[in-house]
Amino acid sequence: MRYFFLVTLLLGYLMSNLMRVSGVVLLPPLAESLGLTAAAVGFLSSLFFYTYGASYGVWGVLVDNRGPFICCGLSLLIGAIGSFIMAFSGSSAAIGVGRALSGLGMASLFTGLLMYCAFAFSKENYPVLVGLCLVIGHLGTVAAVAPLGYCLDIVGPRGVFLALGIVSLLLGVILILFKKQDPRRASMKFDAVSSIAVTDVISELWRTASASWDMFPLRVVMLTWASSAAATAALQGLWAVSWIQSATKADLNTA
Repeated sequence: MRYFFLVTLLLGYLMSNLMRVSGVVLLPPLAESLGLTAAAVGFLSSLFFYTYGASYGVWGVLVDNRGPFICCGLSLLIGAIGSFIMAFSGSSAAIGVGRALSGLGMASLFTGLLMYCAFAFSKENYPVLVGLCLVIGHLGTVAAVAPLGYCLDIVGPRGVFLALGIVSLLLGVILILFKKQDPRRASMKFDAVSSIAVTDVISELWRTASASWDMFPLRVVMLTWASSAAATAALQGLWAVSWIQSATKADLNTA
């Protein structure tokens, strides 16, 4: 069963990468039907990243305290709601809410996947397993371009958002139904889950950030990762300029 749950979480992580990039492919034609400008499309697409980044640490605390199954399951349901809103939305505000909810929901998947690999498999296999998960998970970024564009031609943006929502919903339900088989949960040896106060989450985030910053090697790794990841994300996003220019018939400067 551990490989079944690994595949489930891995599909969730793949969905996270797919939804992150999907806005650039799906939103321009949807926005065009609503008469939105290219600037509005860019802003609506970016809402995913604001909620994704803002909630990343919070999800880390929750996954650490409650295990990846329940947290990733709930977050996938949130992502599904976001996709359904965009599938049936008729205004820019609704699209923005859906995009923001998608970012909020998809933010826990990578952390949950890493924790599951750490608790379900041996330490010796962890580096290779995580490397494979990264490779497979980032296929979602690849699928968000040409394959998603192909689906867009067949069922339109609303149909694609509906399909993404259904997949996220199914994955979330599976994880929640099997939450008692979460190896992290089993290691904590508790039956009932008590609530976590907001102050506890903030306190743990502060303690972790302070301890990490005080460790010089870890500080170097964090700063290197942050700068290189930011540069990679910026380069990945450059192709969106020509896409928006083509999809919205806007001039290059506006795109």
